[in-house]
Formats: sequence, structure tokens, C-alpha cells
Amino acid sequence: MAIRPDTELAPNVTAATASFPLGSSKNETAPGSNDGTPYNLTRADDIFGFQQALLKAANIVASGNTDTALNKNSSQYLQAMLHQVLSGFVFDESGAADVYVLDVVGNNPAPADYEANMTFRFVATNTNTGASTVDVESLGVKNIFADGAALTGGEIIVGNTITITFDVANDRFNLITTALHDHTNAGQGGKLIGLPVQIVSTQNSALATGTTVIPIDDSKPQNTEGDEYMTLAITPKNVNNRLVIEVIVNCGVSGNLMRQIALFQDSIADALDVASSGIPGTTVTQQTLETIPLRFEMVAGTISSTTFKVRAGGTSGTFTFNGHGGSRMFGGAFISSITITEYQA
Repeated sequence: MAIRPDTELAPNVTAATASFPLGSSKNETAPGSNDGTPYNLTRADDIFGFQQALLKAANIVASGNTDTALNKNSSQYLQAMLHQVLSGFVFDESGAADVYVLDVVGNNPAPADYEANMTFRFVATNTNTGASTVDVESLGVKNIFADGAALTGGEIIVGNTITITFDVANDRFNLITTALHDHTNAGQGGKLIGLPVQIVSTQNSALATGTTVIPIDDSKPQNTEGDEYMTLAITPKNVNNRLVIEVIVNCGVSGNLMRQIALFQDSIADALDVASSGIPGTTVTQQTLETIPLRFEMVAGTISSTTFKVRAGGTSGTFTFNGHGGSRMFGGAFISSITITEYQA
């Protein structure tokens, strides 16, 4: 609420101008003429009301001392304004996945309507699973888009601070995502990737052996080479998201230092990635132990369940998974694993 000088104080105001669209104060034309703008109850209460509303919104209790320009740090009105600047656009979020409802925090004033480039922040209480909407202070339900398209799932993550901006031309909110840097490949041109959406993993400490070889040559390993030791499925939340598959294999091979692990997807014959260790052509009389890592990144390309498989083998001899010489090592603490992390596109 605010008074209108052009109506509350008329005709003792100057006519509206571009600088003062509701009119401005004017002096008396002569002492005692009473045609100047009065300082009356309505005008005084309008100022008092503004000052008190500002303090209430910032939860500041008036000190009882006069505000002055001598110390800006003690001005409670400036403190209240700073509070509004820093927190006025942060909202509480309720509702459900895909249907977000925002309400003002505490005594903060609510917006009167949606306006161009109006920006709101909130901590998500649910991860979205598909197309999503938001309703701010019951002003109306609006779609949330990202990169010009409706959300498909996984763009809003529970616990993350989400920022949305109103696009008045398209009558919707646009999601502003925050990128994280993938330091893993920073030395090899690491790129910006989004926030993690989900993580799935499996660990395997069981002893297993195989004799199917993965040859050392200039061809991609096939899903008939080596023996399968681990699998892990994931259902991506967005076809454009990125999957990072990290594999650890503990092993030993008798008769040859070369050993390979290969990553496969579903029934695709060609390996996605390969890791190899050893010295080609070198043979030994004793088994050696080794931990071989493999890391592969790809675009999800699907929102259906997809399974990644790890096959391993030497160029000859017996491959021992989680041990050597056909025997388990370290009492079951020699653990191999697969971890898949899905990141926002």
C-alpha cells in the first residue's frame, strides 16, 4: 500500500511529470496562502509505514535511536535494505516432484505479478522426473524450461539451490544451471560438466578365474573375448546427460604379464574402452598381482535401463579375478568395482 499524492493531497501538489508520475510537492505561493503541499497525517503515516514495513521484512527491531548519516553501519534502514537485496529473491519450496510451489521466506514481501527477468532461488525438496512447473506465491502455474526445451528429468536435484528467471515473451521460467569442472581430465583438456544426478555402484570380492584371452592387436575387443566378471545397470534420467563409468579390477595372470580389461554395453559387440597392463611378449614363471583402473565417459543416449559389462583376460594362461594362481587374496578385501555417475548435460 502507498498513498497517491495526486489524489490524497490534491490540489496542493504539482501536476504529474515523468520524474514524479503521481505528482510532487510544491511551496505556498505566499505566506499563509495554504496552497502548498501539507505535511499531514496521511503523508506522515505513509513514511512511517514504509520504514516499519522495511524493518519488519528484515526482522529488525527498532533500536529507538535516530538514524543519521554519520555511521552507515548503524543505520537500521540500510541494514534492512541490504537484507532485502541479499535474501528477497530466496523462496521456500513445497509441492512435489515436477510441481514446485514457492512462497516468500519469513516477512519478505511477495511479488505482485510476474515481470520480465524476475529471478527466484529455492532449495529443491524433490528431484524432477520430467516436464515441470512452478507457482510463485499463487501468481499462476508456469512451465520451467532449460535451453529452450521442457525439462525431461534430473535437471532439478533435491537439496540443490535452483535459480529460475521469468521469460515474459514465452510466459515461462528458464532454469539457470550451475556447471562444475571435471578435474579428472583437466590435464587433457577437461571440460565443464553439470551437477551429478545419480550414482550407482557395485562391488565384487568373489574369486573367479577364466582362460578366454583378449588378444593384443589393432582391433576392438569383442564381447566374446575374455570372460565376464562384473555388470551394472543404470536408467539415465536424460538422454543428453553424461555417464562416467569407473572400473577397478584386481587380478593376476599366470604365464604372461599382459592382462586386459574391456568395457561393453548391453549386447554391443565392440568394446567401449580397454585398459591393458604388462610388457608385450614377456613371460614369467610366477603370477603377479595388479589393480587395473578404467574410466570412460559418454552421452547417455537413452532413458531406458542400460547395462555395462566388464570382461577380462590375458593373452594366454589363467586370469584370476580378485586373486592370483586361482586363489583368493587378502581374505575378501581385494575388491573390484564399477561406479557409474550421471551428470547433468
